[in-house]
Amino acid sequence: MKDFKPSLGNPARGNAFFPRKREIEKIFDLLEINANIYLSAPRRVGKTSILKYLEDTDNEGGYFFIYVITESVYSVNDFFKVLYNDLIQSKAIRNLAKLSSGLTNLLSTVINTVDEVGGVKLKEQEEPDYHQKFIDLLSKIDKGIGRVVIMIDEFPQTIHNVNKQHGENEARRFIQLNRELRHHKVTEEKIAFIYTGSIALHPRVEKIASLTDINDVITVEVQPLTRTDAKELLRLLCKRKKVTIAADAIEYMLDEIRWYIPFHIQLVYQELEDIFYDKQVSLDNADVKNAIARTIAAKNKAMFEPYFSRLKGLLERNEFLYAMEVLIYTAQNDTMDKAIFFDLSQKHAVDNYKEILDGLCEDGYLYEKGGKYMYTSPILQLWCKKNNVYGI
Repeated sequence: MKDFKPSLGNPARGNAFFPRKREIEKIFDLLEINANIYLSAPRRVGKTSILKYLEDTDNEGGYFFIYVITESVYSVNDFFKVLYNDLIQSKAIRNLAKLSSGLTNLLSTVINTVDEVGGVKLKEQEEPDYHQKFIDLLSKIDKGIGRVVIMIDEFPQTIHNVNKQHGENEARRFIQLNRELRHHKVTEEKIAFIYTGSIALHPRVEKIASLTDINDVITVEVQPLTRTDAKELLRLLCKRKKVTIAADAIEYMLDEIRWYIPFHIQLVYQELEDIFYDKQVSLDNADVKNAIARTIAAKNKAMFEPYFSRLKGLLERNEFLYAMEVLIYTAQNDTMDKAIFFDLSQKHAVDNYKEILDGLCEDGYLYEKGGKYMYTSPILQLWCKKNNVYGI
């Protein structure tokens, strides 16, 4: 592998992408059997980086990958408008157009039919039906020249947005339109969809519609790194700046992190690199302990606060305060019993506390073991314990 480049703020691409062999192989295995996929993982585990890696592949295996993000979409028509415009402007479609005469003809006249491409304002006065335009676009792709894989990031968030803005009936229609699209004759053998997002899909759908609306989508879980891979990532990071860490200190660091996601490993490593710059000797357990303390300092608020502030947009006020008290209590006490969940729900007048608890587990904050709940990530727990910005 070429020199590895750290990546903390944006999805990792190129030399900053640490290979996720298991997940990528699974994705290609499912695409081979014409499956649609839901890429499942909590925030910051690496879902978007995997999608960007696939987008950067050059027609690998006859697949043309197109990345679309719909996090700020609030209506059904706008969703299909984003898909339509992003496809029209994608490198994959331009490559496909060389092989498909129908698509070539469409692209040559598209400047008269979309409202904006490449910053050029166009002619139509009324907003067209972009669901139908999107289907028409897909119908122009010939069979047998490759398969277009449309990767939709923040799809569960879009469901939530449509529900919040337009109500359950419209959100249900949105979910069902997407199912119909996956089974439409124009997608047969030539189009596949990969969905993902930083909130869980199944609880969003179940709250509004039926899980049968997504039972044709196969889940691929993005796992944390193995301990072996976590060591390899740390080795690559150290190699770049010739940082040396004692073998027992590496083991100590991994024991403390425990949940091996590249984001958290790199956050701690950045502090280790700064410590090494000053010491210029092999780092030990005390240095690792210091680096973790520096990782959860207030200067890194932008890295951690979105874990909690995002809940504010998903939950009602009393539900949010309940969820935060659950998280802060668990951070301070290491575990929480089911009975306490119920007691706190009474305090905050929350009837759907079980749904909220399931959401906190699905989204990677907590997990259950032996009837007790605890943090999935010790690093996130330390941040929440130290920085109770909500004063609960």
